[in-house]
Amino acid sequence: MRKYTIGLFLLSLLVSGCGYITQQPDQVEIITPNKTIVHPLQKNAIITVQGKISEVTIEIQNHRVRVIKSECPDKICVKTGWIKRWHEFILCAPNQVSIKFRSIRGVSKYRMTY
Repeated sequence: MRKYTIGLFLLSLLVSGCGYITQQPDQVEIITPNKTIVHPLQKNAIITVQGKISEVTIEIQNHRVRVIKSECPDKICVKTGWIKRWHEFILCAPNQVSIKFRSIRGVSKYRMTY
């Protein structure tokens, strides 16, 4: 009987953890050298922020995010394209701009620190 109790307990932990991981993000967090901007994913927008070497233009549309313009040398941030899942992020290293998801219901499981 004890084996079944432990098994049910572990199964319930697994199921509750899967619900947290599959939770959809509510907000996008844009971190620049000078400030942090939080914007809801429900509202489409084009946001321009000042990076270390140039401006970076970010588009939020249909619960996804992308960089549409940056004057960085390799434009890896632009080539990344649309992101829409927790584990995805965009980093423009020359401009020191990063974009990641977060939720108002809880802290994102995936955190980027510098």
